[in-house]
Amino acid sequence: MTGAPSAEFGTGLLRTTVRGTPQGWVWSRRPGPDAPAPFADSYPPLTRWMLGRSAGGVRWVVGERDGQGGRIYTAPSALSAALLLLAEGPGPRQPALAALADALAGVGGLLAELHGVPTPLRSAATGPPRALLRLHNWLTGVSSTPGRAALRTAVGVRRYRLLTDTCAAALAPSTDHVLSHGALSLGSLVLGPVNGAAVFVGEDLGIAPRAFDLAWPVGELSEFGLKPETLRTLVDALSRGYGKPAPLDGVWPALRVAVHTHDTIAYRPWPVGRAVACFGPLLRQLLKTPRPGPGHAGHGDASRGGHASRREPECA
Repeated sequence: MTGAPSAEFGTGLLRTTVRGTPQGWVWSRRPGPDAPAPFADSYPPLTRWMLGRSAGGVRWVVGERDGQGGRIYTAPSALSAALLLLAEGPGPRQPALAALADALAGVGGLLAELHGVPTPLRSAATGPPRALLRLHNWLTGVSSTPGRAALRTAVGVRRYRLLTDTCAAALAPSTDHVLSHGALSLGSLVLGPVNGAAVFVGEDLGIAPRAFDLAWPVGELSEFGLKPETLRTLVDALSRGYGKPAPLDGVWPALRVAVHTHDTIAYRPWPVGRAVACFGPLLRQLLKTPRPGPGHAGHGDASRGGHASRREPECA
């Protein structure tokens, strides 16, 4: 695989610039003009702990401050997992699928280590991840972002309440919560030109249920319209690396899709009707079976069947 040309892209929430240099690829990420909160503060003891740690050839990359509220990362290429999936479509070719599966297995291993850090390193975060707060404020009417009523109508009162209640429980203090990456996006997983990968970390650190992290990439994978067998392969790889099954469906992946629904309305911005038409059917599908509350890493098992991910025409 080869990197894409240097580029700049983003939304009102996050801006990203990718540049090729003689030393490698440099990714600059900074909060967008409409971001409701800055990046999480860096924590040197955790940074030192992360240096050199890897799992299956996948490593953490902690960004350096750019002096303007952003972070600068050195990465192995200009190709994120998200960009690769957009290019490959619902049935990635075998080399791409194998690279993605290997990378997600490594991500699972890194997450397992992060979730088990010694208690003193949990001081890297004192509150919940930014995305969890954004979603809770939207679902409960605290934020001014429109679309809450339309989403409740689209998914139904029971499913909407499940999202809201799970979000609130995830924000409540609990000894079961862990140090969380906070937004483990496929856009922050950068693939190497031959093998290996890098995961950007630090912008969204928080304290949350372990399932919040583990299900975030699953929710994103579900948005790509992947074939069922492809989705299962990738979620299986993540689960294998983590050592516990990632939830293939249920409320945890749905939380990620709900965050994306909000962010698409607030920061792209899409009209409410288009955003709800895009993400509503997938949310209904993910929430077809109520799941238990937070604190459990896996409520669905990717090895036992699963759903086809969805990509509605309105999402194009």
